[in-house]
Amino acid sequence: MEVHPPDHPIMTWKQFLVHMSTICLGLLIALALEQSVEAIHHRHQRHQLEEDLRAESVYNLRIATTNMQYLDWLARAGIAQVLELHRAEAERRLPVYLTPPARPVPVFIRPSSAVWAVAQTSGTLNLIPREEAERYSHVYLAMEMLYQQIDRINQATTERTTALIPASSDPLAIGMPGGMDTGYDLDRLNDEERSKFRLAISHTIETARILEVQDINLYGLLWGTLHGDSDQQNSWNGLEVRTAFAQGGIAAILAKYPIP
Repeated sequence: MEVHPPDHPIMTWKQFLVHMSTICLGLLIALALEQSVEAIHHRHQRHQLEEDLRAESVYNLRIATTNMQYLDWLARAGIAQVLELHRAEAERRLPVYLTPPARPVPVFIRPSSAVWAVAQTSGTLNLIPREEAERYSHVYLAMEMLYQQIDRINQATTERTTALIPASSDPLAIGMPGGMDTGYDLDRLNDEERSKFRLAISHTIETARILEVQDINLYGLLWGTLHGDSDQQNSWNGLEVRTAFAQGGIAAILAKYPIP
């Protein structure tokens, strides 16, 4: 904005006051317009951020249900194999490799935190109410804790695969599509190799169950945050989701806590 000098000399106080009032009024109008535009822009940014956070949370709810199924499958398959190893030892016979049932989902999927990361970097988190930002911060903190377990589950499954290499009729098929859980003969393992296999499976079961609990708690936290629940209520939500999963799996969770 430019302020121009008067067209003619100011000779009286009245002329001076009129001129200054005109300048001040113009400046106030300009500032008001600027603030109004900025407020509208911030309001749009806030609504967009809230929509993006909600969309990312709904996406992560779907990912959580998928991961629960995968982890439960992984743990159950491991438990069945460990029980077979114990039975074989008690019956003084060689153990049999139990081919796991078909996977309900391909792999564990990492939940998304892209919207939250961009909001932190850009500073747009300041645009949403403090209570809402705190609720979401708890969600993404739980997600960070879950991320720390992903490397552990990958390491555990790698140990299991490595322990089975001596038992494979076709070592080149290990890790290939369709070859991960086929063609193993535990008769090929000596006592030390069989012990490593048992330990690797136990590690896989333990890690899968730990990650499963974190995934279930994340689902309850996500669901509660989307519905504006308090931290105390979200803790209860996590417990309720865990109970529902134990009683009826994913279907029971979705019946009580449906994805929006």
